[in-house]
Amino acid sequence: MTQPPTPAHLLRRTAGLVAAVAAAGLVVTATTAAPHAEASSSTAAGSKPTPAPTGTSKPKTTAKPKSTAKPAPTSKPKTTAKPKSTAKPKTTAKPKPTSTPKPTAKPKSTSTPKPTAKPTATSPSPAVISAPAAGTTNPRPALGVQYHGMWSDQTPAMRAKVLDQLVANGSEWVRIDVSWAMIEPKHQQYDMQWGVPFVDTVLKEVEDRGLKAMVTFWLTPDWASYGKGERYAPRYPTAYGRAAGWAAKRWGHTVDAWEMWNEQNHPDFFTTADPVAYTKMLCSAYTEVKKADTSPVVYGGLQYNDAAFVKKTYTAGAKGCFDILATHPYSAPSDFSPSRDGGAPWGVTRVRDVRAVMVAQGDAAKPIWFTELGWSTGQIPNPQPWQRAVSEATQADFLEETVALTRSTYPYVKGIIWFRERDRTGGNPYEDGYGLMRADLTPKPALARLKAVASS
Repeated sequence: MTQPPTPAHLLRRTAGLVAAVAAAGLVVTATTAAPHAEASSSTAAGSKPTPAPTGTSKPKTTAKPKSTAKPAPTSKPKTTAKPKSTAKPKTTAKPKPTSTPKPTAKPKSTSTPKPTAKPTATSPSPAVISAPAAGTTNPRPALGVQYHGMWSDQTPAMRAKVLDQLVANGSEWVRIDVSWAMIEPKHQQYDMQWGVPFVDTVLKEVEDRGLKAMVTFWLTPDWASYGKGERYAPRYPTAYGRAAGWAAKRWGHTVDAWEMWNEQNHPDFFTTADPVAYTKMLCSAYTEVKKADTSPVVYGGLQYNDAAFVKKTYTAGAKGCFDILATHPYSAPSDFSPSRDGGAPWGVTRVRDVRAVMVAQGDAAKPIWFTELGWSTGQIPNPQPWQRAVSEATQADFLEETVALTRSTYPYVKGIIWFRERDRTGGNPYEDGYGLMRADLTPKPALARLKAVASS
């Protein structure tokens, strides 16, 4: 997820997914000049020179799941053409994105005034809600949709139509990816000609419609990774924290939650998948964001319910460095209903594993959000278990069932972000088919069901 990069759907889970599928009794076919050092005593985050988005080195599958994150451009309208994913199981080969032009209309950077009334630093965030007392009806989770407004294939007219449809059909939040590499292409030099103004424009469009915005802040500039790539941790975690703090100062009046990275437990999105490196970045960002904004800081959405990774970050010092913890509990096999347990760590029901770690660490009061979740309607021939699509009617049913299940059984899940707003046309019907709207922006039944659930 980033600005003008092109949408290429990444692939997903290998060994863990294969194990989950096997447990279900299913057959799987295996098939430069260094910048200033940031002031910090932290060691370099991540040390393995593994190349960017690949999978885990286990029995690779022929088709990977999806994810949310999309790549960002490292300088102006240019994009490094990194692939994006669709949070589902995994494949060996990643689609190659073609470079995309930057948006035709370059908004001029105008600073936006801060709101007159922002919660004080001591006020609890409205997104952090404690579980209801026994005997009461659990409140419905907040509802939102992954919105790729920063991607270069979205024209201003398309963005307006998509946002209007989301508002009309009950979405309360949108999740937007913002690329650090795009807004700060050079060390402490922010791109005020194109990158920053583009974020200004997209966030203003969201704000004008009364939607809340969760920003996923990720993708490392080349100067900060020392040339290793956008999905590597920066050499100095404080560089990430400083940039997040800068973003919070500029956009805190518009942004309602700050999600730190995307699927940092998987090498497709965080090359070393190093819990210690991630914890250093998270804690640095938390400190800097809170200096400028009282909105909640979100522990970046984990690929599946990775309780083991969460435990390692607690050991590394993550407690006290976030307000909400996020997971991406896609089902495996991918046509399982939300109430069907696919085995750890797959599916909505396994959120209990992450919750158990949080409770053991004294964080029972902190909520969990699903910042990606969905089912594809894109049918492909001879699908693997993690490529099974559902009908449009079933997609709508599963959306409603997810909300009902979390409300009745997992009241600590306070928000659900659906992946995603519309289908794409990337050439893989399964990977492209997660939208609540079709590629031509006509609504699927799930969009109307979102409205019904939101108003219930």
